[in-house]
Amino acid sequence: MQNSWSYGKSIEAFLEDCKEDPNKILGRLNDGASNFCILQTQIEAWKKEIEILQEALKDFSSQKDRIYFEFNLMRYSKRVDVVLILNGILFCLEFKVKTVAEEAKTYQSQDKNQAKAYADEFSQFHSESHKCPIVPMLVVSDASDCADVVEICCDNIFEVIRANASTLSRELKKAVSQLKSLPLGLERLTDLSKWERGEYQTVPTIVQAADRLFENQNVEAITRSGTDVIKTMDVLTKIIRKAESSKSRVICFVTGEPGAGKTLVGLKLAAERMERATPNVHGDSLIRKVFLSGNYPLVKVLKESLVLNFYDRISKCEEWLNKEGNELTTVQEELLEQCGFVAKKDVSKRGKVKYVLQTIEEFTEKGKRRKEVGAGAQQEFKRRKFTKNFVISVVSSMIQLVSHFRRGLEFSENPPSENVFIFDEAQRAWSADQIKQKDKKTHPMQIQNGWSEPRALLEYLNRHGEGDWCVAVALVGTGQDIHAGEAGIEEWYKALADGENSLVNWKICAADQLSKTAAFKATFEGKMDRLNPWPELSYEHLHLFETMRSFKAKDVGALVNAILNGANGVNKARELLGRIKEFPIYLTRDIEQAKTWIRKVSLGGSRTCGMMISSRAVRLRHYGFFTQAQSFDEVAWFLKDVEHINSSSALEVTASEFKVQGLELDYTLVGWDGDFVYDEASGKFLTRHFALKNNCWKEVKKINEGEETGTNEEPVDVDPKDKDRHLRNAYRVLLTRARQGMIIFIPEGDKNNEFSNLAAKNYDPTYKFLHDEIGIPDLDD
Repeated sequence: MQNSWSYGKSIEAFLEDCKEDPNKILGRLNDGASNFCILQTQIEAWKKEIEILQEALKDFSSQKDRIYFEFNLMRYSKRVDVVLILNGILFCLEFKVKTVAEEAKTYQSQDKNQAKAYADEFSQFHSESHKCPIVPMLVVSDASDCADVVEICCDNIFEVIRANASTLSRELKKAVSQLKSLPLGLERLTDLSKWERGEYQTVPTIVQAADRLFENQNVEAITRSGTDVIKTMDVLTKIIRKAESSKSRVICFVTGEPGAGKTLVGLKLAAERMERATPNVHGDSLIRKVFLSGNYPLVKVLKESLVLNFYDRISKCEEWLNKEGNELTTVQEELLEQCGFVAKKDVSKRGKVKYVLQTIEEFTEKGKRRKEVGAGAQQEFKRRKFTKNFVISVVSSMIQLVSHFRRGLEFSENPPSENVFIFDEAQRAWSADQIKQKDKKTHPMQIQNGWSEPRALLEYLNRHGEGDWCVAVALVGTGQDIHAGEAGIEEWYKALADGENSLVNWKICAADQLSKTAAFKATFEGKMDRLNPWPELSYEHLHLFETMRSFKAKDVGALVNAILNGANGVNKARELLGRIKEFPIYLTRDIEQAKTWIRKVSLGGSRTCGMMISSRAVRLRHYGFFTQAQSFDEVAWFLKDVEHINSSSALEVTASEFKVQGLELDYTLVGWDGDFVYDEASGKFLTRHFALKNNCWKEVKKINEGEETGTNEEPVDVDPKDKDRHLRNAYRVLLTRARQGMIIFIPEGDKNNEFSNLAAKNYDPTYKFLHDEIGIPDLDD
């Protein structure tokens, strides 16, 4: 934890610095923040904070009491204004002070949530803070007096205490006094040197990880499970270098369990800058890469988050240059270069000098034209300033929907501008029949040739000629196919092994977990010389073993698999459930009880939470669960805070498996309907659709082709085996979205009418199996 704060000393030493020269503290804060923009408003805020704390901490002069300014939290890429340790209690202080730029008179709910989020960050991810009492505080300099009660909120975190400049000392003393006797299970911090050396083992969501990766942070800095990802990245980087030097076309299959970090690997690879050994024919010195996914919600959420992140950071660069008259820092220069911007001085009509951010391509093109036809040529170019649309175009070049990528190459004979292509969830690529059904107008060439999506993608990449090279990275998951028309990994094998096309020259890299499967060996029989072409490399790291999503319980994925196996998985499920101590899983038959529990553990929105059901769980609308595919706002659901009505944490909008696949929340409320009901006679789960015509549930195998059902997301598949598999996998997806805990709601149903589509017989067998056989406790137990 060393160097995680800009200024850290004992309270006694801090008060001494305040007396001698407060600018000494400001200098340390400014130096510690050298990697980001420091505007005058921030300096004013620091001065005010120091003044307030100097007065509030006069009576805390023990050498065991300490203060830290600007404490870095890597998962959020944010800094806690002030951390205090008083009498072994950890206080996280979020300041809102009056400056020239803003007033500070009211306590805002989002600021309270921010303070609580910081406390949660310490509780969850700092190795020496798991058991100590943590008190978040919101200090608004000119707000009214409050008298908040010091009470436990969840785990070792207390409710937020509000204070102003005058009452901060009083509130700190009150908290210390009332916590002389700690709640059971909490321990006071005594060895502060050990606390400072504690490891910060963060596990970000995939959206947070993407933001940090594209800020050029390394994997070690953002996740405790970075070791496997680093090894996988290392071998992929070596393969790319080998392909470049030998002018080869290579496909790498990266495998792993759900939540093991495959998407993180893909995003890291897309974000990492790699220099070419020699510039290509276009003069590019960087290897161009693109992350492709068929998962629309994932792409939409990632792109929106990255756009907001980039736009905010670049706007601050522009503000920094023009308001303060400073030079760019190294970090800022790298940011502008990564986004394709260049900062140039401009002179207004009134003669005022200011900076204008332009795209590098536009600026370079303008210079070329001036050389060709003289200085007057610059008048032909309209000077375009930095806008959000520029950032959107930059991010869109990094992360794309695979269908849009295919469409862009459909009517062109030129090779793609990229050399490295990352395909997320490659096993979900479309079959030739699905392309024929869905892409009649947009992809006529693929339909004419009878190409599946894997075949079409590889054919486009194959346009890189003999003097060029390319690498395709296929990220492969298992048990996640939930859509009709998904071809499976075998379609990639088929495309590569077909002797009638030029793809037979592609080299293949894969770990044993894939290359030794029956399907792989059967397809490439007699052609295994193409596998793992460079013996000096270690391909075992192309498989990721350890799950990262459920960081409190590595066995959640295995537990879900055992549950879905019905009676055959009972013993395994009971064993795994017994191992899971810190990942709460509960059942309930009371929806209000479920919402109360999830609101409590989510700390009022500091931890993300949300309601989700299968797209075929149509009868849970009776209990407040209802999904609408067309009007669902993925960005608001995943990125907005609890105050927004469409946020997941508001618990008003329900998501289906199609919206949450590839993404995650801290806590989930999963509704379990009669579409997937346990059958005691067979010891298996029955997959069912709701037949609108008969107003009742029907087993999937008894649904006629084309029969209208209650699902609002996907038509009934033709093959009953696919229907069964997709619905089973839908529950696998829903039950593996939680990072910290989950509650499963199974209604009691109508106990008085066995013919009702809400009859108890649709729900009781499932509840009894999960509660009595598996041993998942009810909240009332």
